[in-house]
Amino acid sequence: MGEITKTHSFKQYISEAFDHGKYMVIQQGENPIAGYANGDPFENFKDVTLFGDHTLSLFKPQEKFFVASDGIKILSPSLKMNGMFYANC
Repeated sequence: MGEITKTHSFKQYISEAFDHGKYMVIQQGENPIAGYANGDPFENFKDVTLFGDHTLSLFKPQEKFFVASDGIKILSPSLKMNGMFYANC
């Protein structure tokens, strides 16, 4: 998988999510939406899948987002595949 996977860097982690905000805050696990926040989110959501490296969870964002910790990896295929590639595995 390492040969066909690109990992995106995004260091603006949100440690506290709120009930209201413009963008989702994604965490690992069964309930991926931790809450909402404002600011400068990760914008290129269309071709990425989020992978929780502690829980082995996958989440396909449908809009701009923040991540709750560095345990979430932002992945996209490096070949000509769309962002649903990992979500369908």
